Formats: sequence, C-alpha cells, structure tokens
Amino acid sequence: LYFRMAYNNEMYTNAPPTAVIQAPYASYQPGAGASPIVLQPGAPQLPQYWVAVPSFSLPNCPPGLEFLHGREKVIIKEQQRLVEFLVGVELPNQYSIQTPTGEQIYCMAEEPRYLQAEVMGGNRGYKMQVIDGYRRIAFTIRRPLQFCKCACCACCECCQRESMVEGSGMVFGSMHTRQSCTSTALTIKDEVGKEIIHIDGPCCCSYCCSSADFVLKSATNRATVGHIKRKWKGCLRSTYSKANEFHIEFPADMDVRTKANIIGACIMIDFEQFEKSKHNRETG
Repeated sequence: LYFRMAYNNEMYTNAPPTAVIQAPYASYQPGAGASPIVLQPGAPQLPQYWVAVPSFSLPNCPPGLEFLHGREKVIIKEQQRLVEFLVGVELPNQYSIQTPTGEQIYCMAEEPRYLQAEVMGGNRGYKMQVIDGYRRIAFTIRRPLQFCKCACCACCECCQRESMVEGSGMVFGSMHTRQSCTSTALTIKDEVGKEIIHIDGPCCCSYCCSSADFVLKSATNRATVGHIKRKWKGCLRSTYSKANEFHIEFPADMDVRTKANIIGACIMIDFEQFEKSKHNRETG
C-alpha cells in the first residue's frame, strides 16, 4: 500500500494537473497557439515548461503527434523515484520527453503492474501512456509479457519480441527484434506491416561503461536516417542512479507516426537491454 501511495503521489506531481485522461484522446482541444494549462485551483505550478500546440494546422496528423512535427531531436529521461533507491523495489517506469532546450513535450508513465515489475524485471509486459501538456493521451506503447530471458537480443526465433504503438483508435506501427547473437537488432514496421526502419546497436557487452549508439537505417536502401543514443552518466552516477537518458535524432520532415514508432523502439531498447541489467544487479 505504501508503494502504491508513493507512486500515485509522484504521478500527480510529474503529470500535468488537469482533467481526467480519456482514451483514445480527450475531447478538449485547445485552439491553435494556445499554451498548456499549468496551474489549476489547489494544484502546484509545474516546474517544467510545456510545449504549446503549433499555431498552424497539420493535415493528416493524428491528434497529439503535432508536437513532433518538424523536430529533429528529442530527449527521453527516465525518472528516478526515491523509494526505489532506498528500498530497492522495482516500480513502474516513468519518463519525460523533452526538447534539447529542456521544454517538456510529453510525460510517459507505465501502467502499474507491481508484481510483474518486481519478478520479471525487463521481461515484463508494459503499457505506456504518452501524455501531453493538456493531460491528453497522445499515443500508447504496448508490449505483452515476455517469458524468454535471453541475455542479449533475439538469438533464436522463439525469443523474438514485439511491441506496438497506437493512438486515436489506429495503429501507428510495431517494433520487432531480429535474430542477433551479440548486438541489439530491431525492425520498425508501419501500420500495414511494411518494414521501414532497421535499428542496429553495438555489442551488448559494451553497455556497462560507455554510451551506446543505436543507428536507425532505412529498410529500403540501408541509409542512416537517425540515431538513438543512450548517454552514459559515469561510474559514480551509474552506481547510485538507475535512470537512463536517451537522445533521439531523426529527420525534421519524417512522418510523425514514424517518430512515435521510434520513441516506442527506444522504450523497447531500454527494457530489452538496460532494464534487465538493472534487475539482474538488484536480484543477483
């Protein structure tokens, strides 16, 4: 009960304090150029500055993804909870998605599944709700429970994993692991199942004491189209903090659905590689 209360209080302080979240998207739509609500009666002022809705219309853009239009880089920061540090218990993950200048685009929260989180670690299933500054669900990232505990990526077909990104009643795409013995290998597919991006990561053994660069390559011509970079915090900070930080780079004119899929792939990489190592240190 204490852990549940602590988690709920943290969610309140980190998320935009407005109306109840609705799915697939809240009915409240602020006008073009409107600023997010950051102050409500009885609620504290948000410490972050939230990105406002673009002042121009975007045709064929699913609601909630307009914040990704024209962006070349976003930063995903995992949130460290004090109770996790003090007690060593595994709580559902929380992330913030920001611009390079520190403006908040989304907050992202894992649906609480306390037993799975504590027992299965990075192999657990998850449902991530990505929420904008107006307290609306922009899109959701889902992955089923994984029973295979392969140390690296999918070295055999039975251990291959997949996750899905969806929003506004439609599927944006899916992420699938590819067979690889020593490195991370993912494939991103669009809403119709066509491969659009291959992700090739470094050797799994190199993660412990250095940054990691996961290269995004076009599935058609293998040209590099972006990067997912996990930043290493140094030996001292890595000892006391389990929170990861990822920098995602992609073309400004890339389709916003594909950008949402890349964010989903980043979360999958965090669970597949870094969440497992954290859980192994705690239980091993």
